[in-house]
Amino acid sequence: MDSKEEATATSGNVTLEIPASVPSYVIISEQIPKANGEGTGQHGGRREYLWSDEATEKLVMMVKENYAKVIGGRDAREEVFREITKKLVEYIPGITIRQVHMKWKNLKQRFKKYELKKSKDRYRVKEPLCYNLLCSFLERPTVPTYDVICCDFDEEEEELLQQHQRHQLQLQPQKQRLQQQQVGIIPTIEMIEEISPTDSCTRISEKTTDTNKRRKLDKLTASQRRMESLFSEVLSEMKKNNSVMESFFTDFRNIMKRNEEHQLELIRTLKERNQILKQAVQK
Repeated sequence: MDSKEEATATSGNVTLEIPASVPSYVIISEQIPKANGEGTGQHGGRREYLWSDEATEKLVMMVKENYAKVIGGRDAREEVFREITKKLVEYIPGITIRQVHMKWKNLKQRFKKYELKKSKDRYRVKEPLCYNLLCSFLERPTVPTYDVICCDFDEEEEELLQQHQRHQLQLQPQKQRLQQQQVGIIPTIEMIEEISPTDSCTRISEKTTDTNKRRKLDKLTASQRRMESLFSEVLSEMKKNNSVMESFFTDFRNIMKRNEEHQLELIRTLKERNQILKQAVQK
């Protein structure tokens, strides 16, 4: 190295002579190896902190301003953290976007852990940094029914948990509708003719968010369709049988009429013969 300018960096109780050509972010990364915001001195030395209170508060304020994008899609979140990283360089030279991500994740986990433990009287927890600022825009976690001591959820796991809670609230009116739909009724021919297959299917095929409920509804829909096809076949057969019976009775009535006419003709013929015999006897 041609340059003779040198800089000093302190690690524990040791002062190192570092050439000026070495970038500042290399010096920081050597002094503080951890990426989550906190580092420790080597061989039991004093702790070196990458994140100051001012830098942490600045991070939380910028996240609050762009929180709609942070909880949005992945591309929007990456863009926000990229801009935050550029603005935090003046506080922490050489900071990376991964370090900003890890610091924000650590702040959220500490906030959730504090909220969950605070609800239990037997736990004494220290209030996290920027707590009031985090309370202004972060949603406080709900305490579950089981005993939870800490919360280390990722963003994806937290979204899944919130979706599950919303689904449970949406399923309550659908359970009542299912109970009403499962009451058995023996349909009559008039009911079958009045109810069309599309109307009966739409009442049952309401979409549910829970997988088991959706499967039950699919089974109900399939059985309803089979019952409708069966009843339509029975109805068509009954109509065919009615037409056959009507033709049979028509033919039977015609035969009876012909027999009656034939009997009348026989009676007239017998009467005529009797008269002829009487006349012959009298002569």
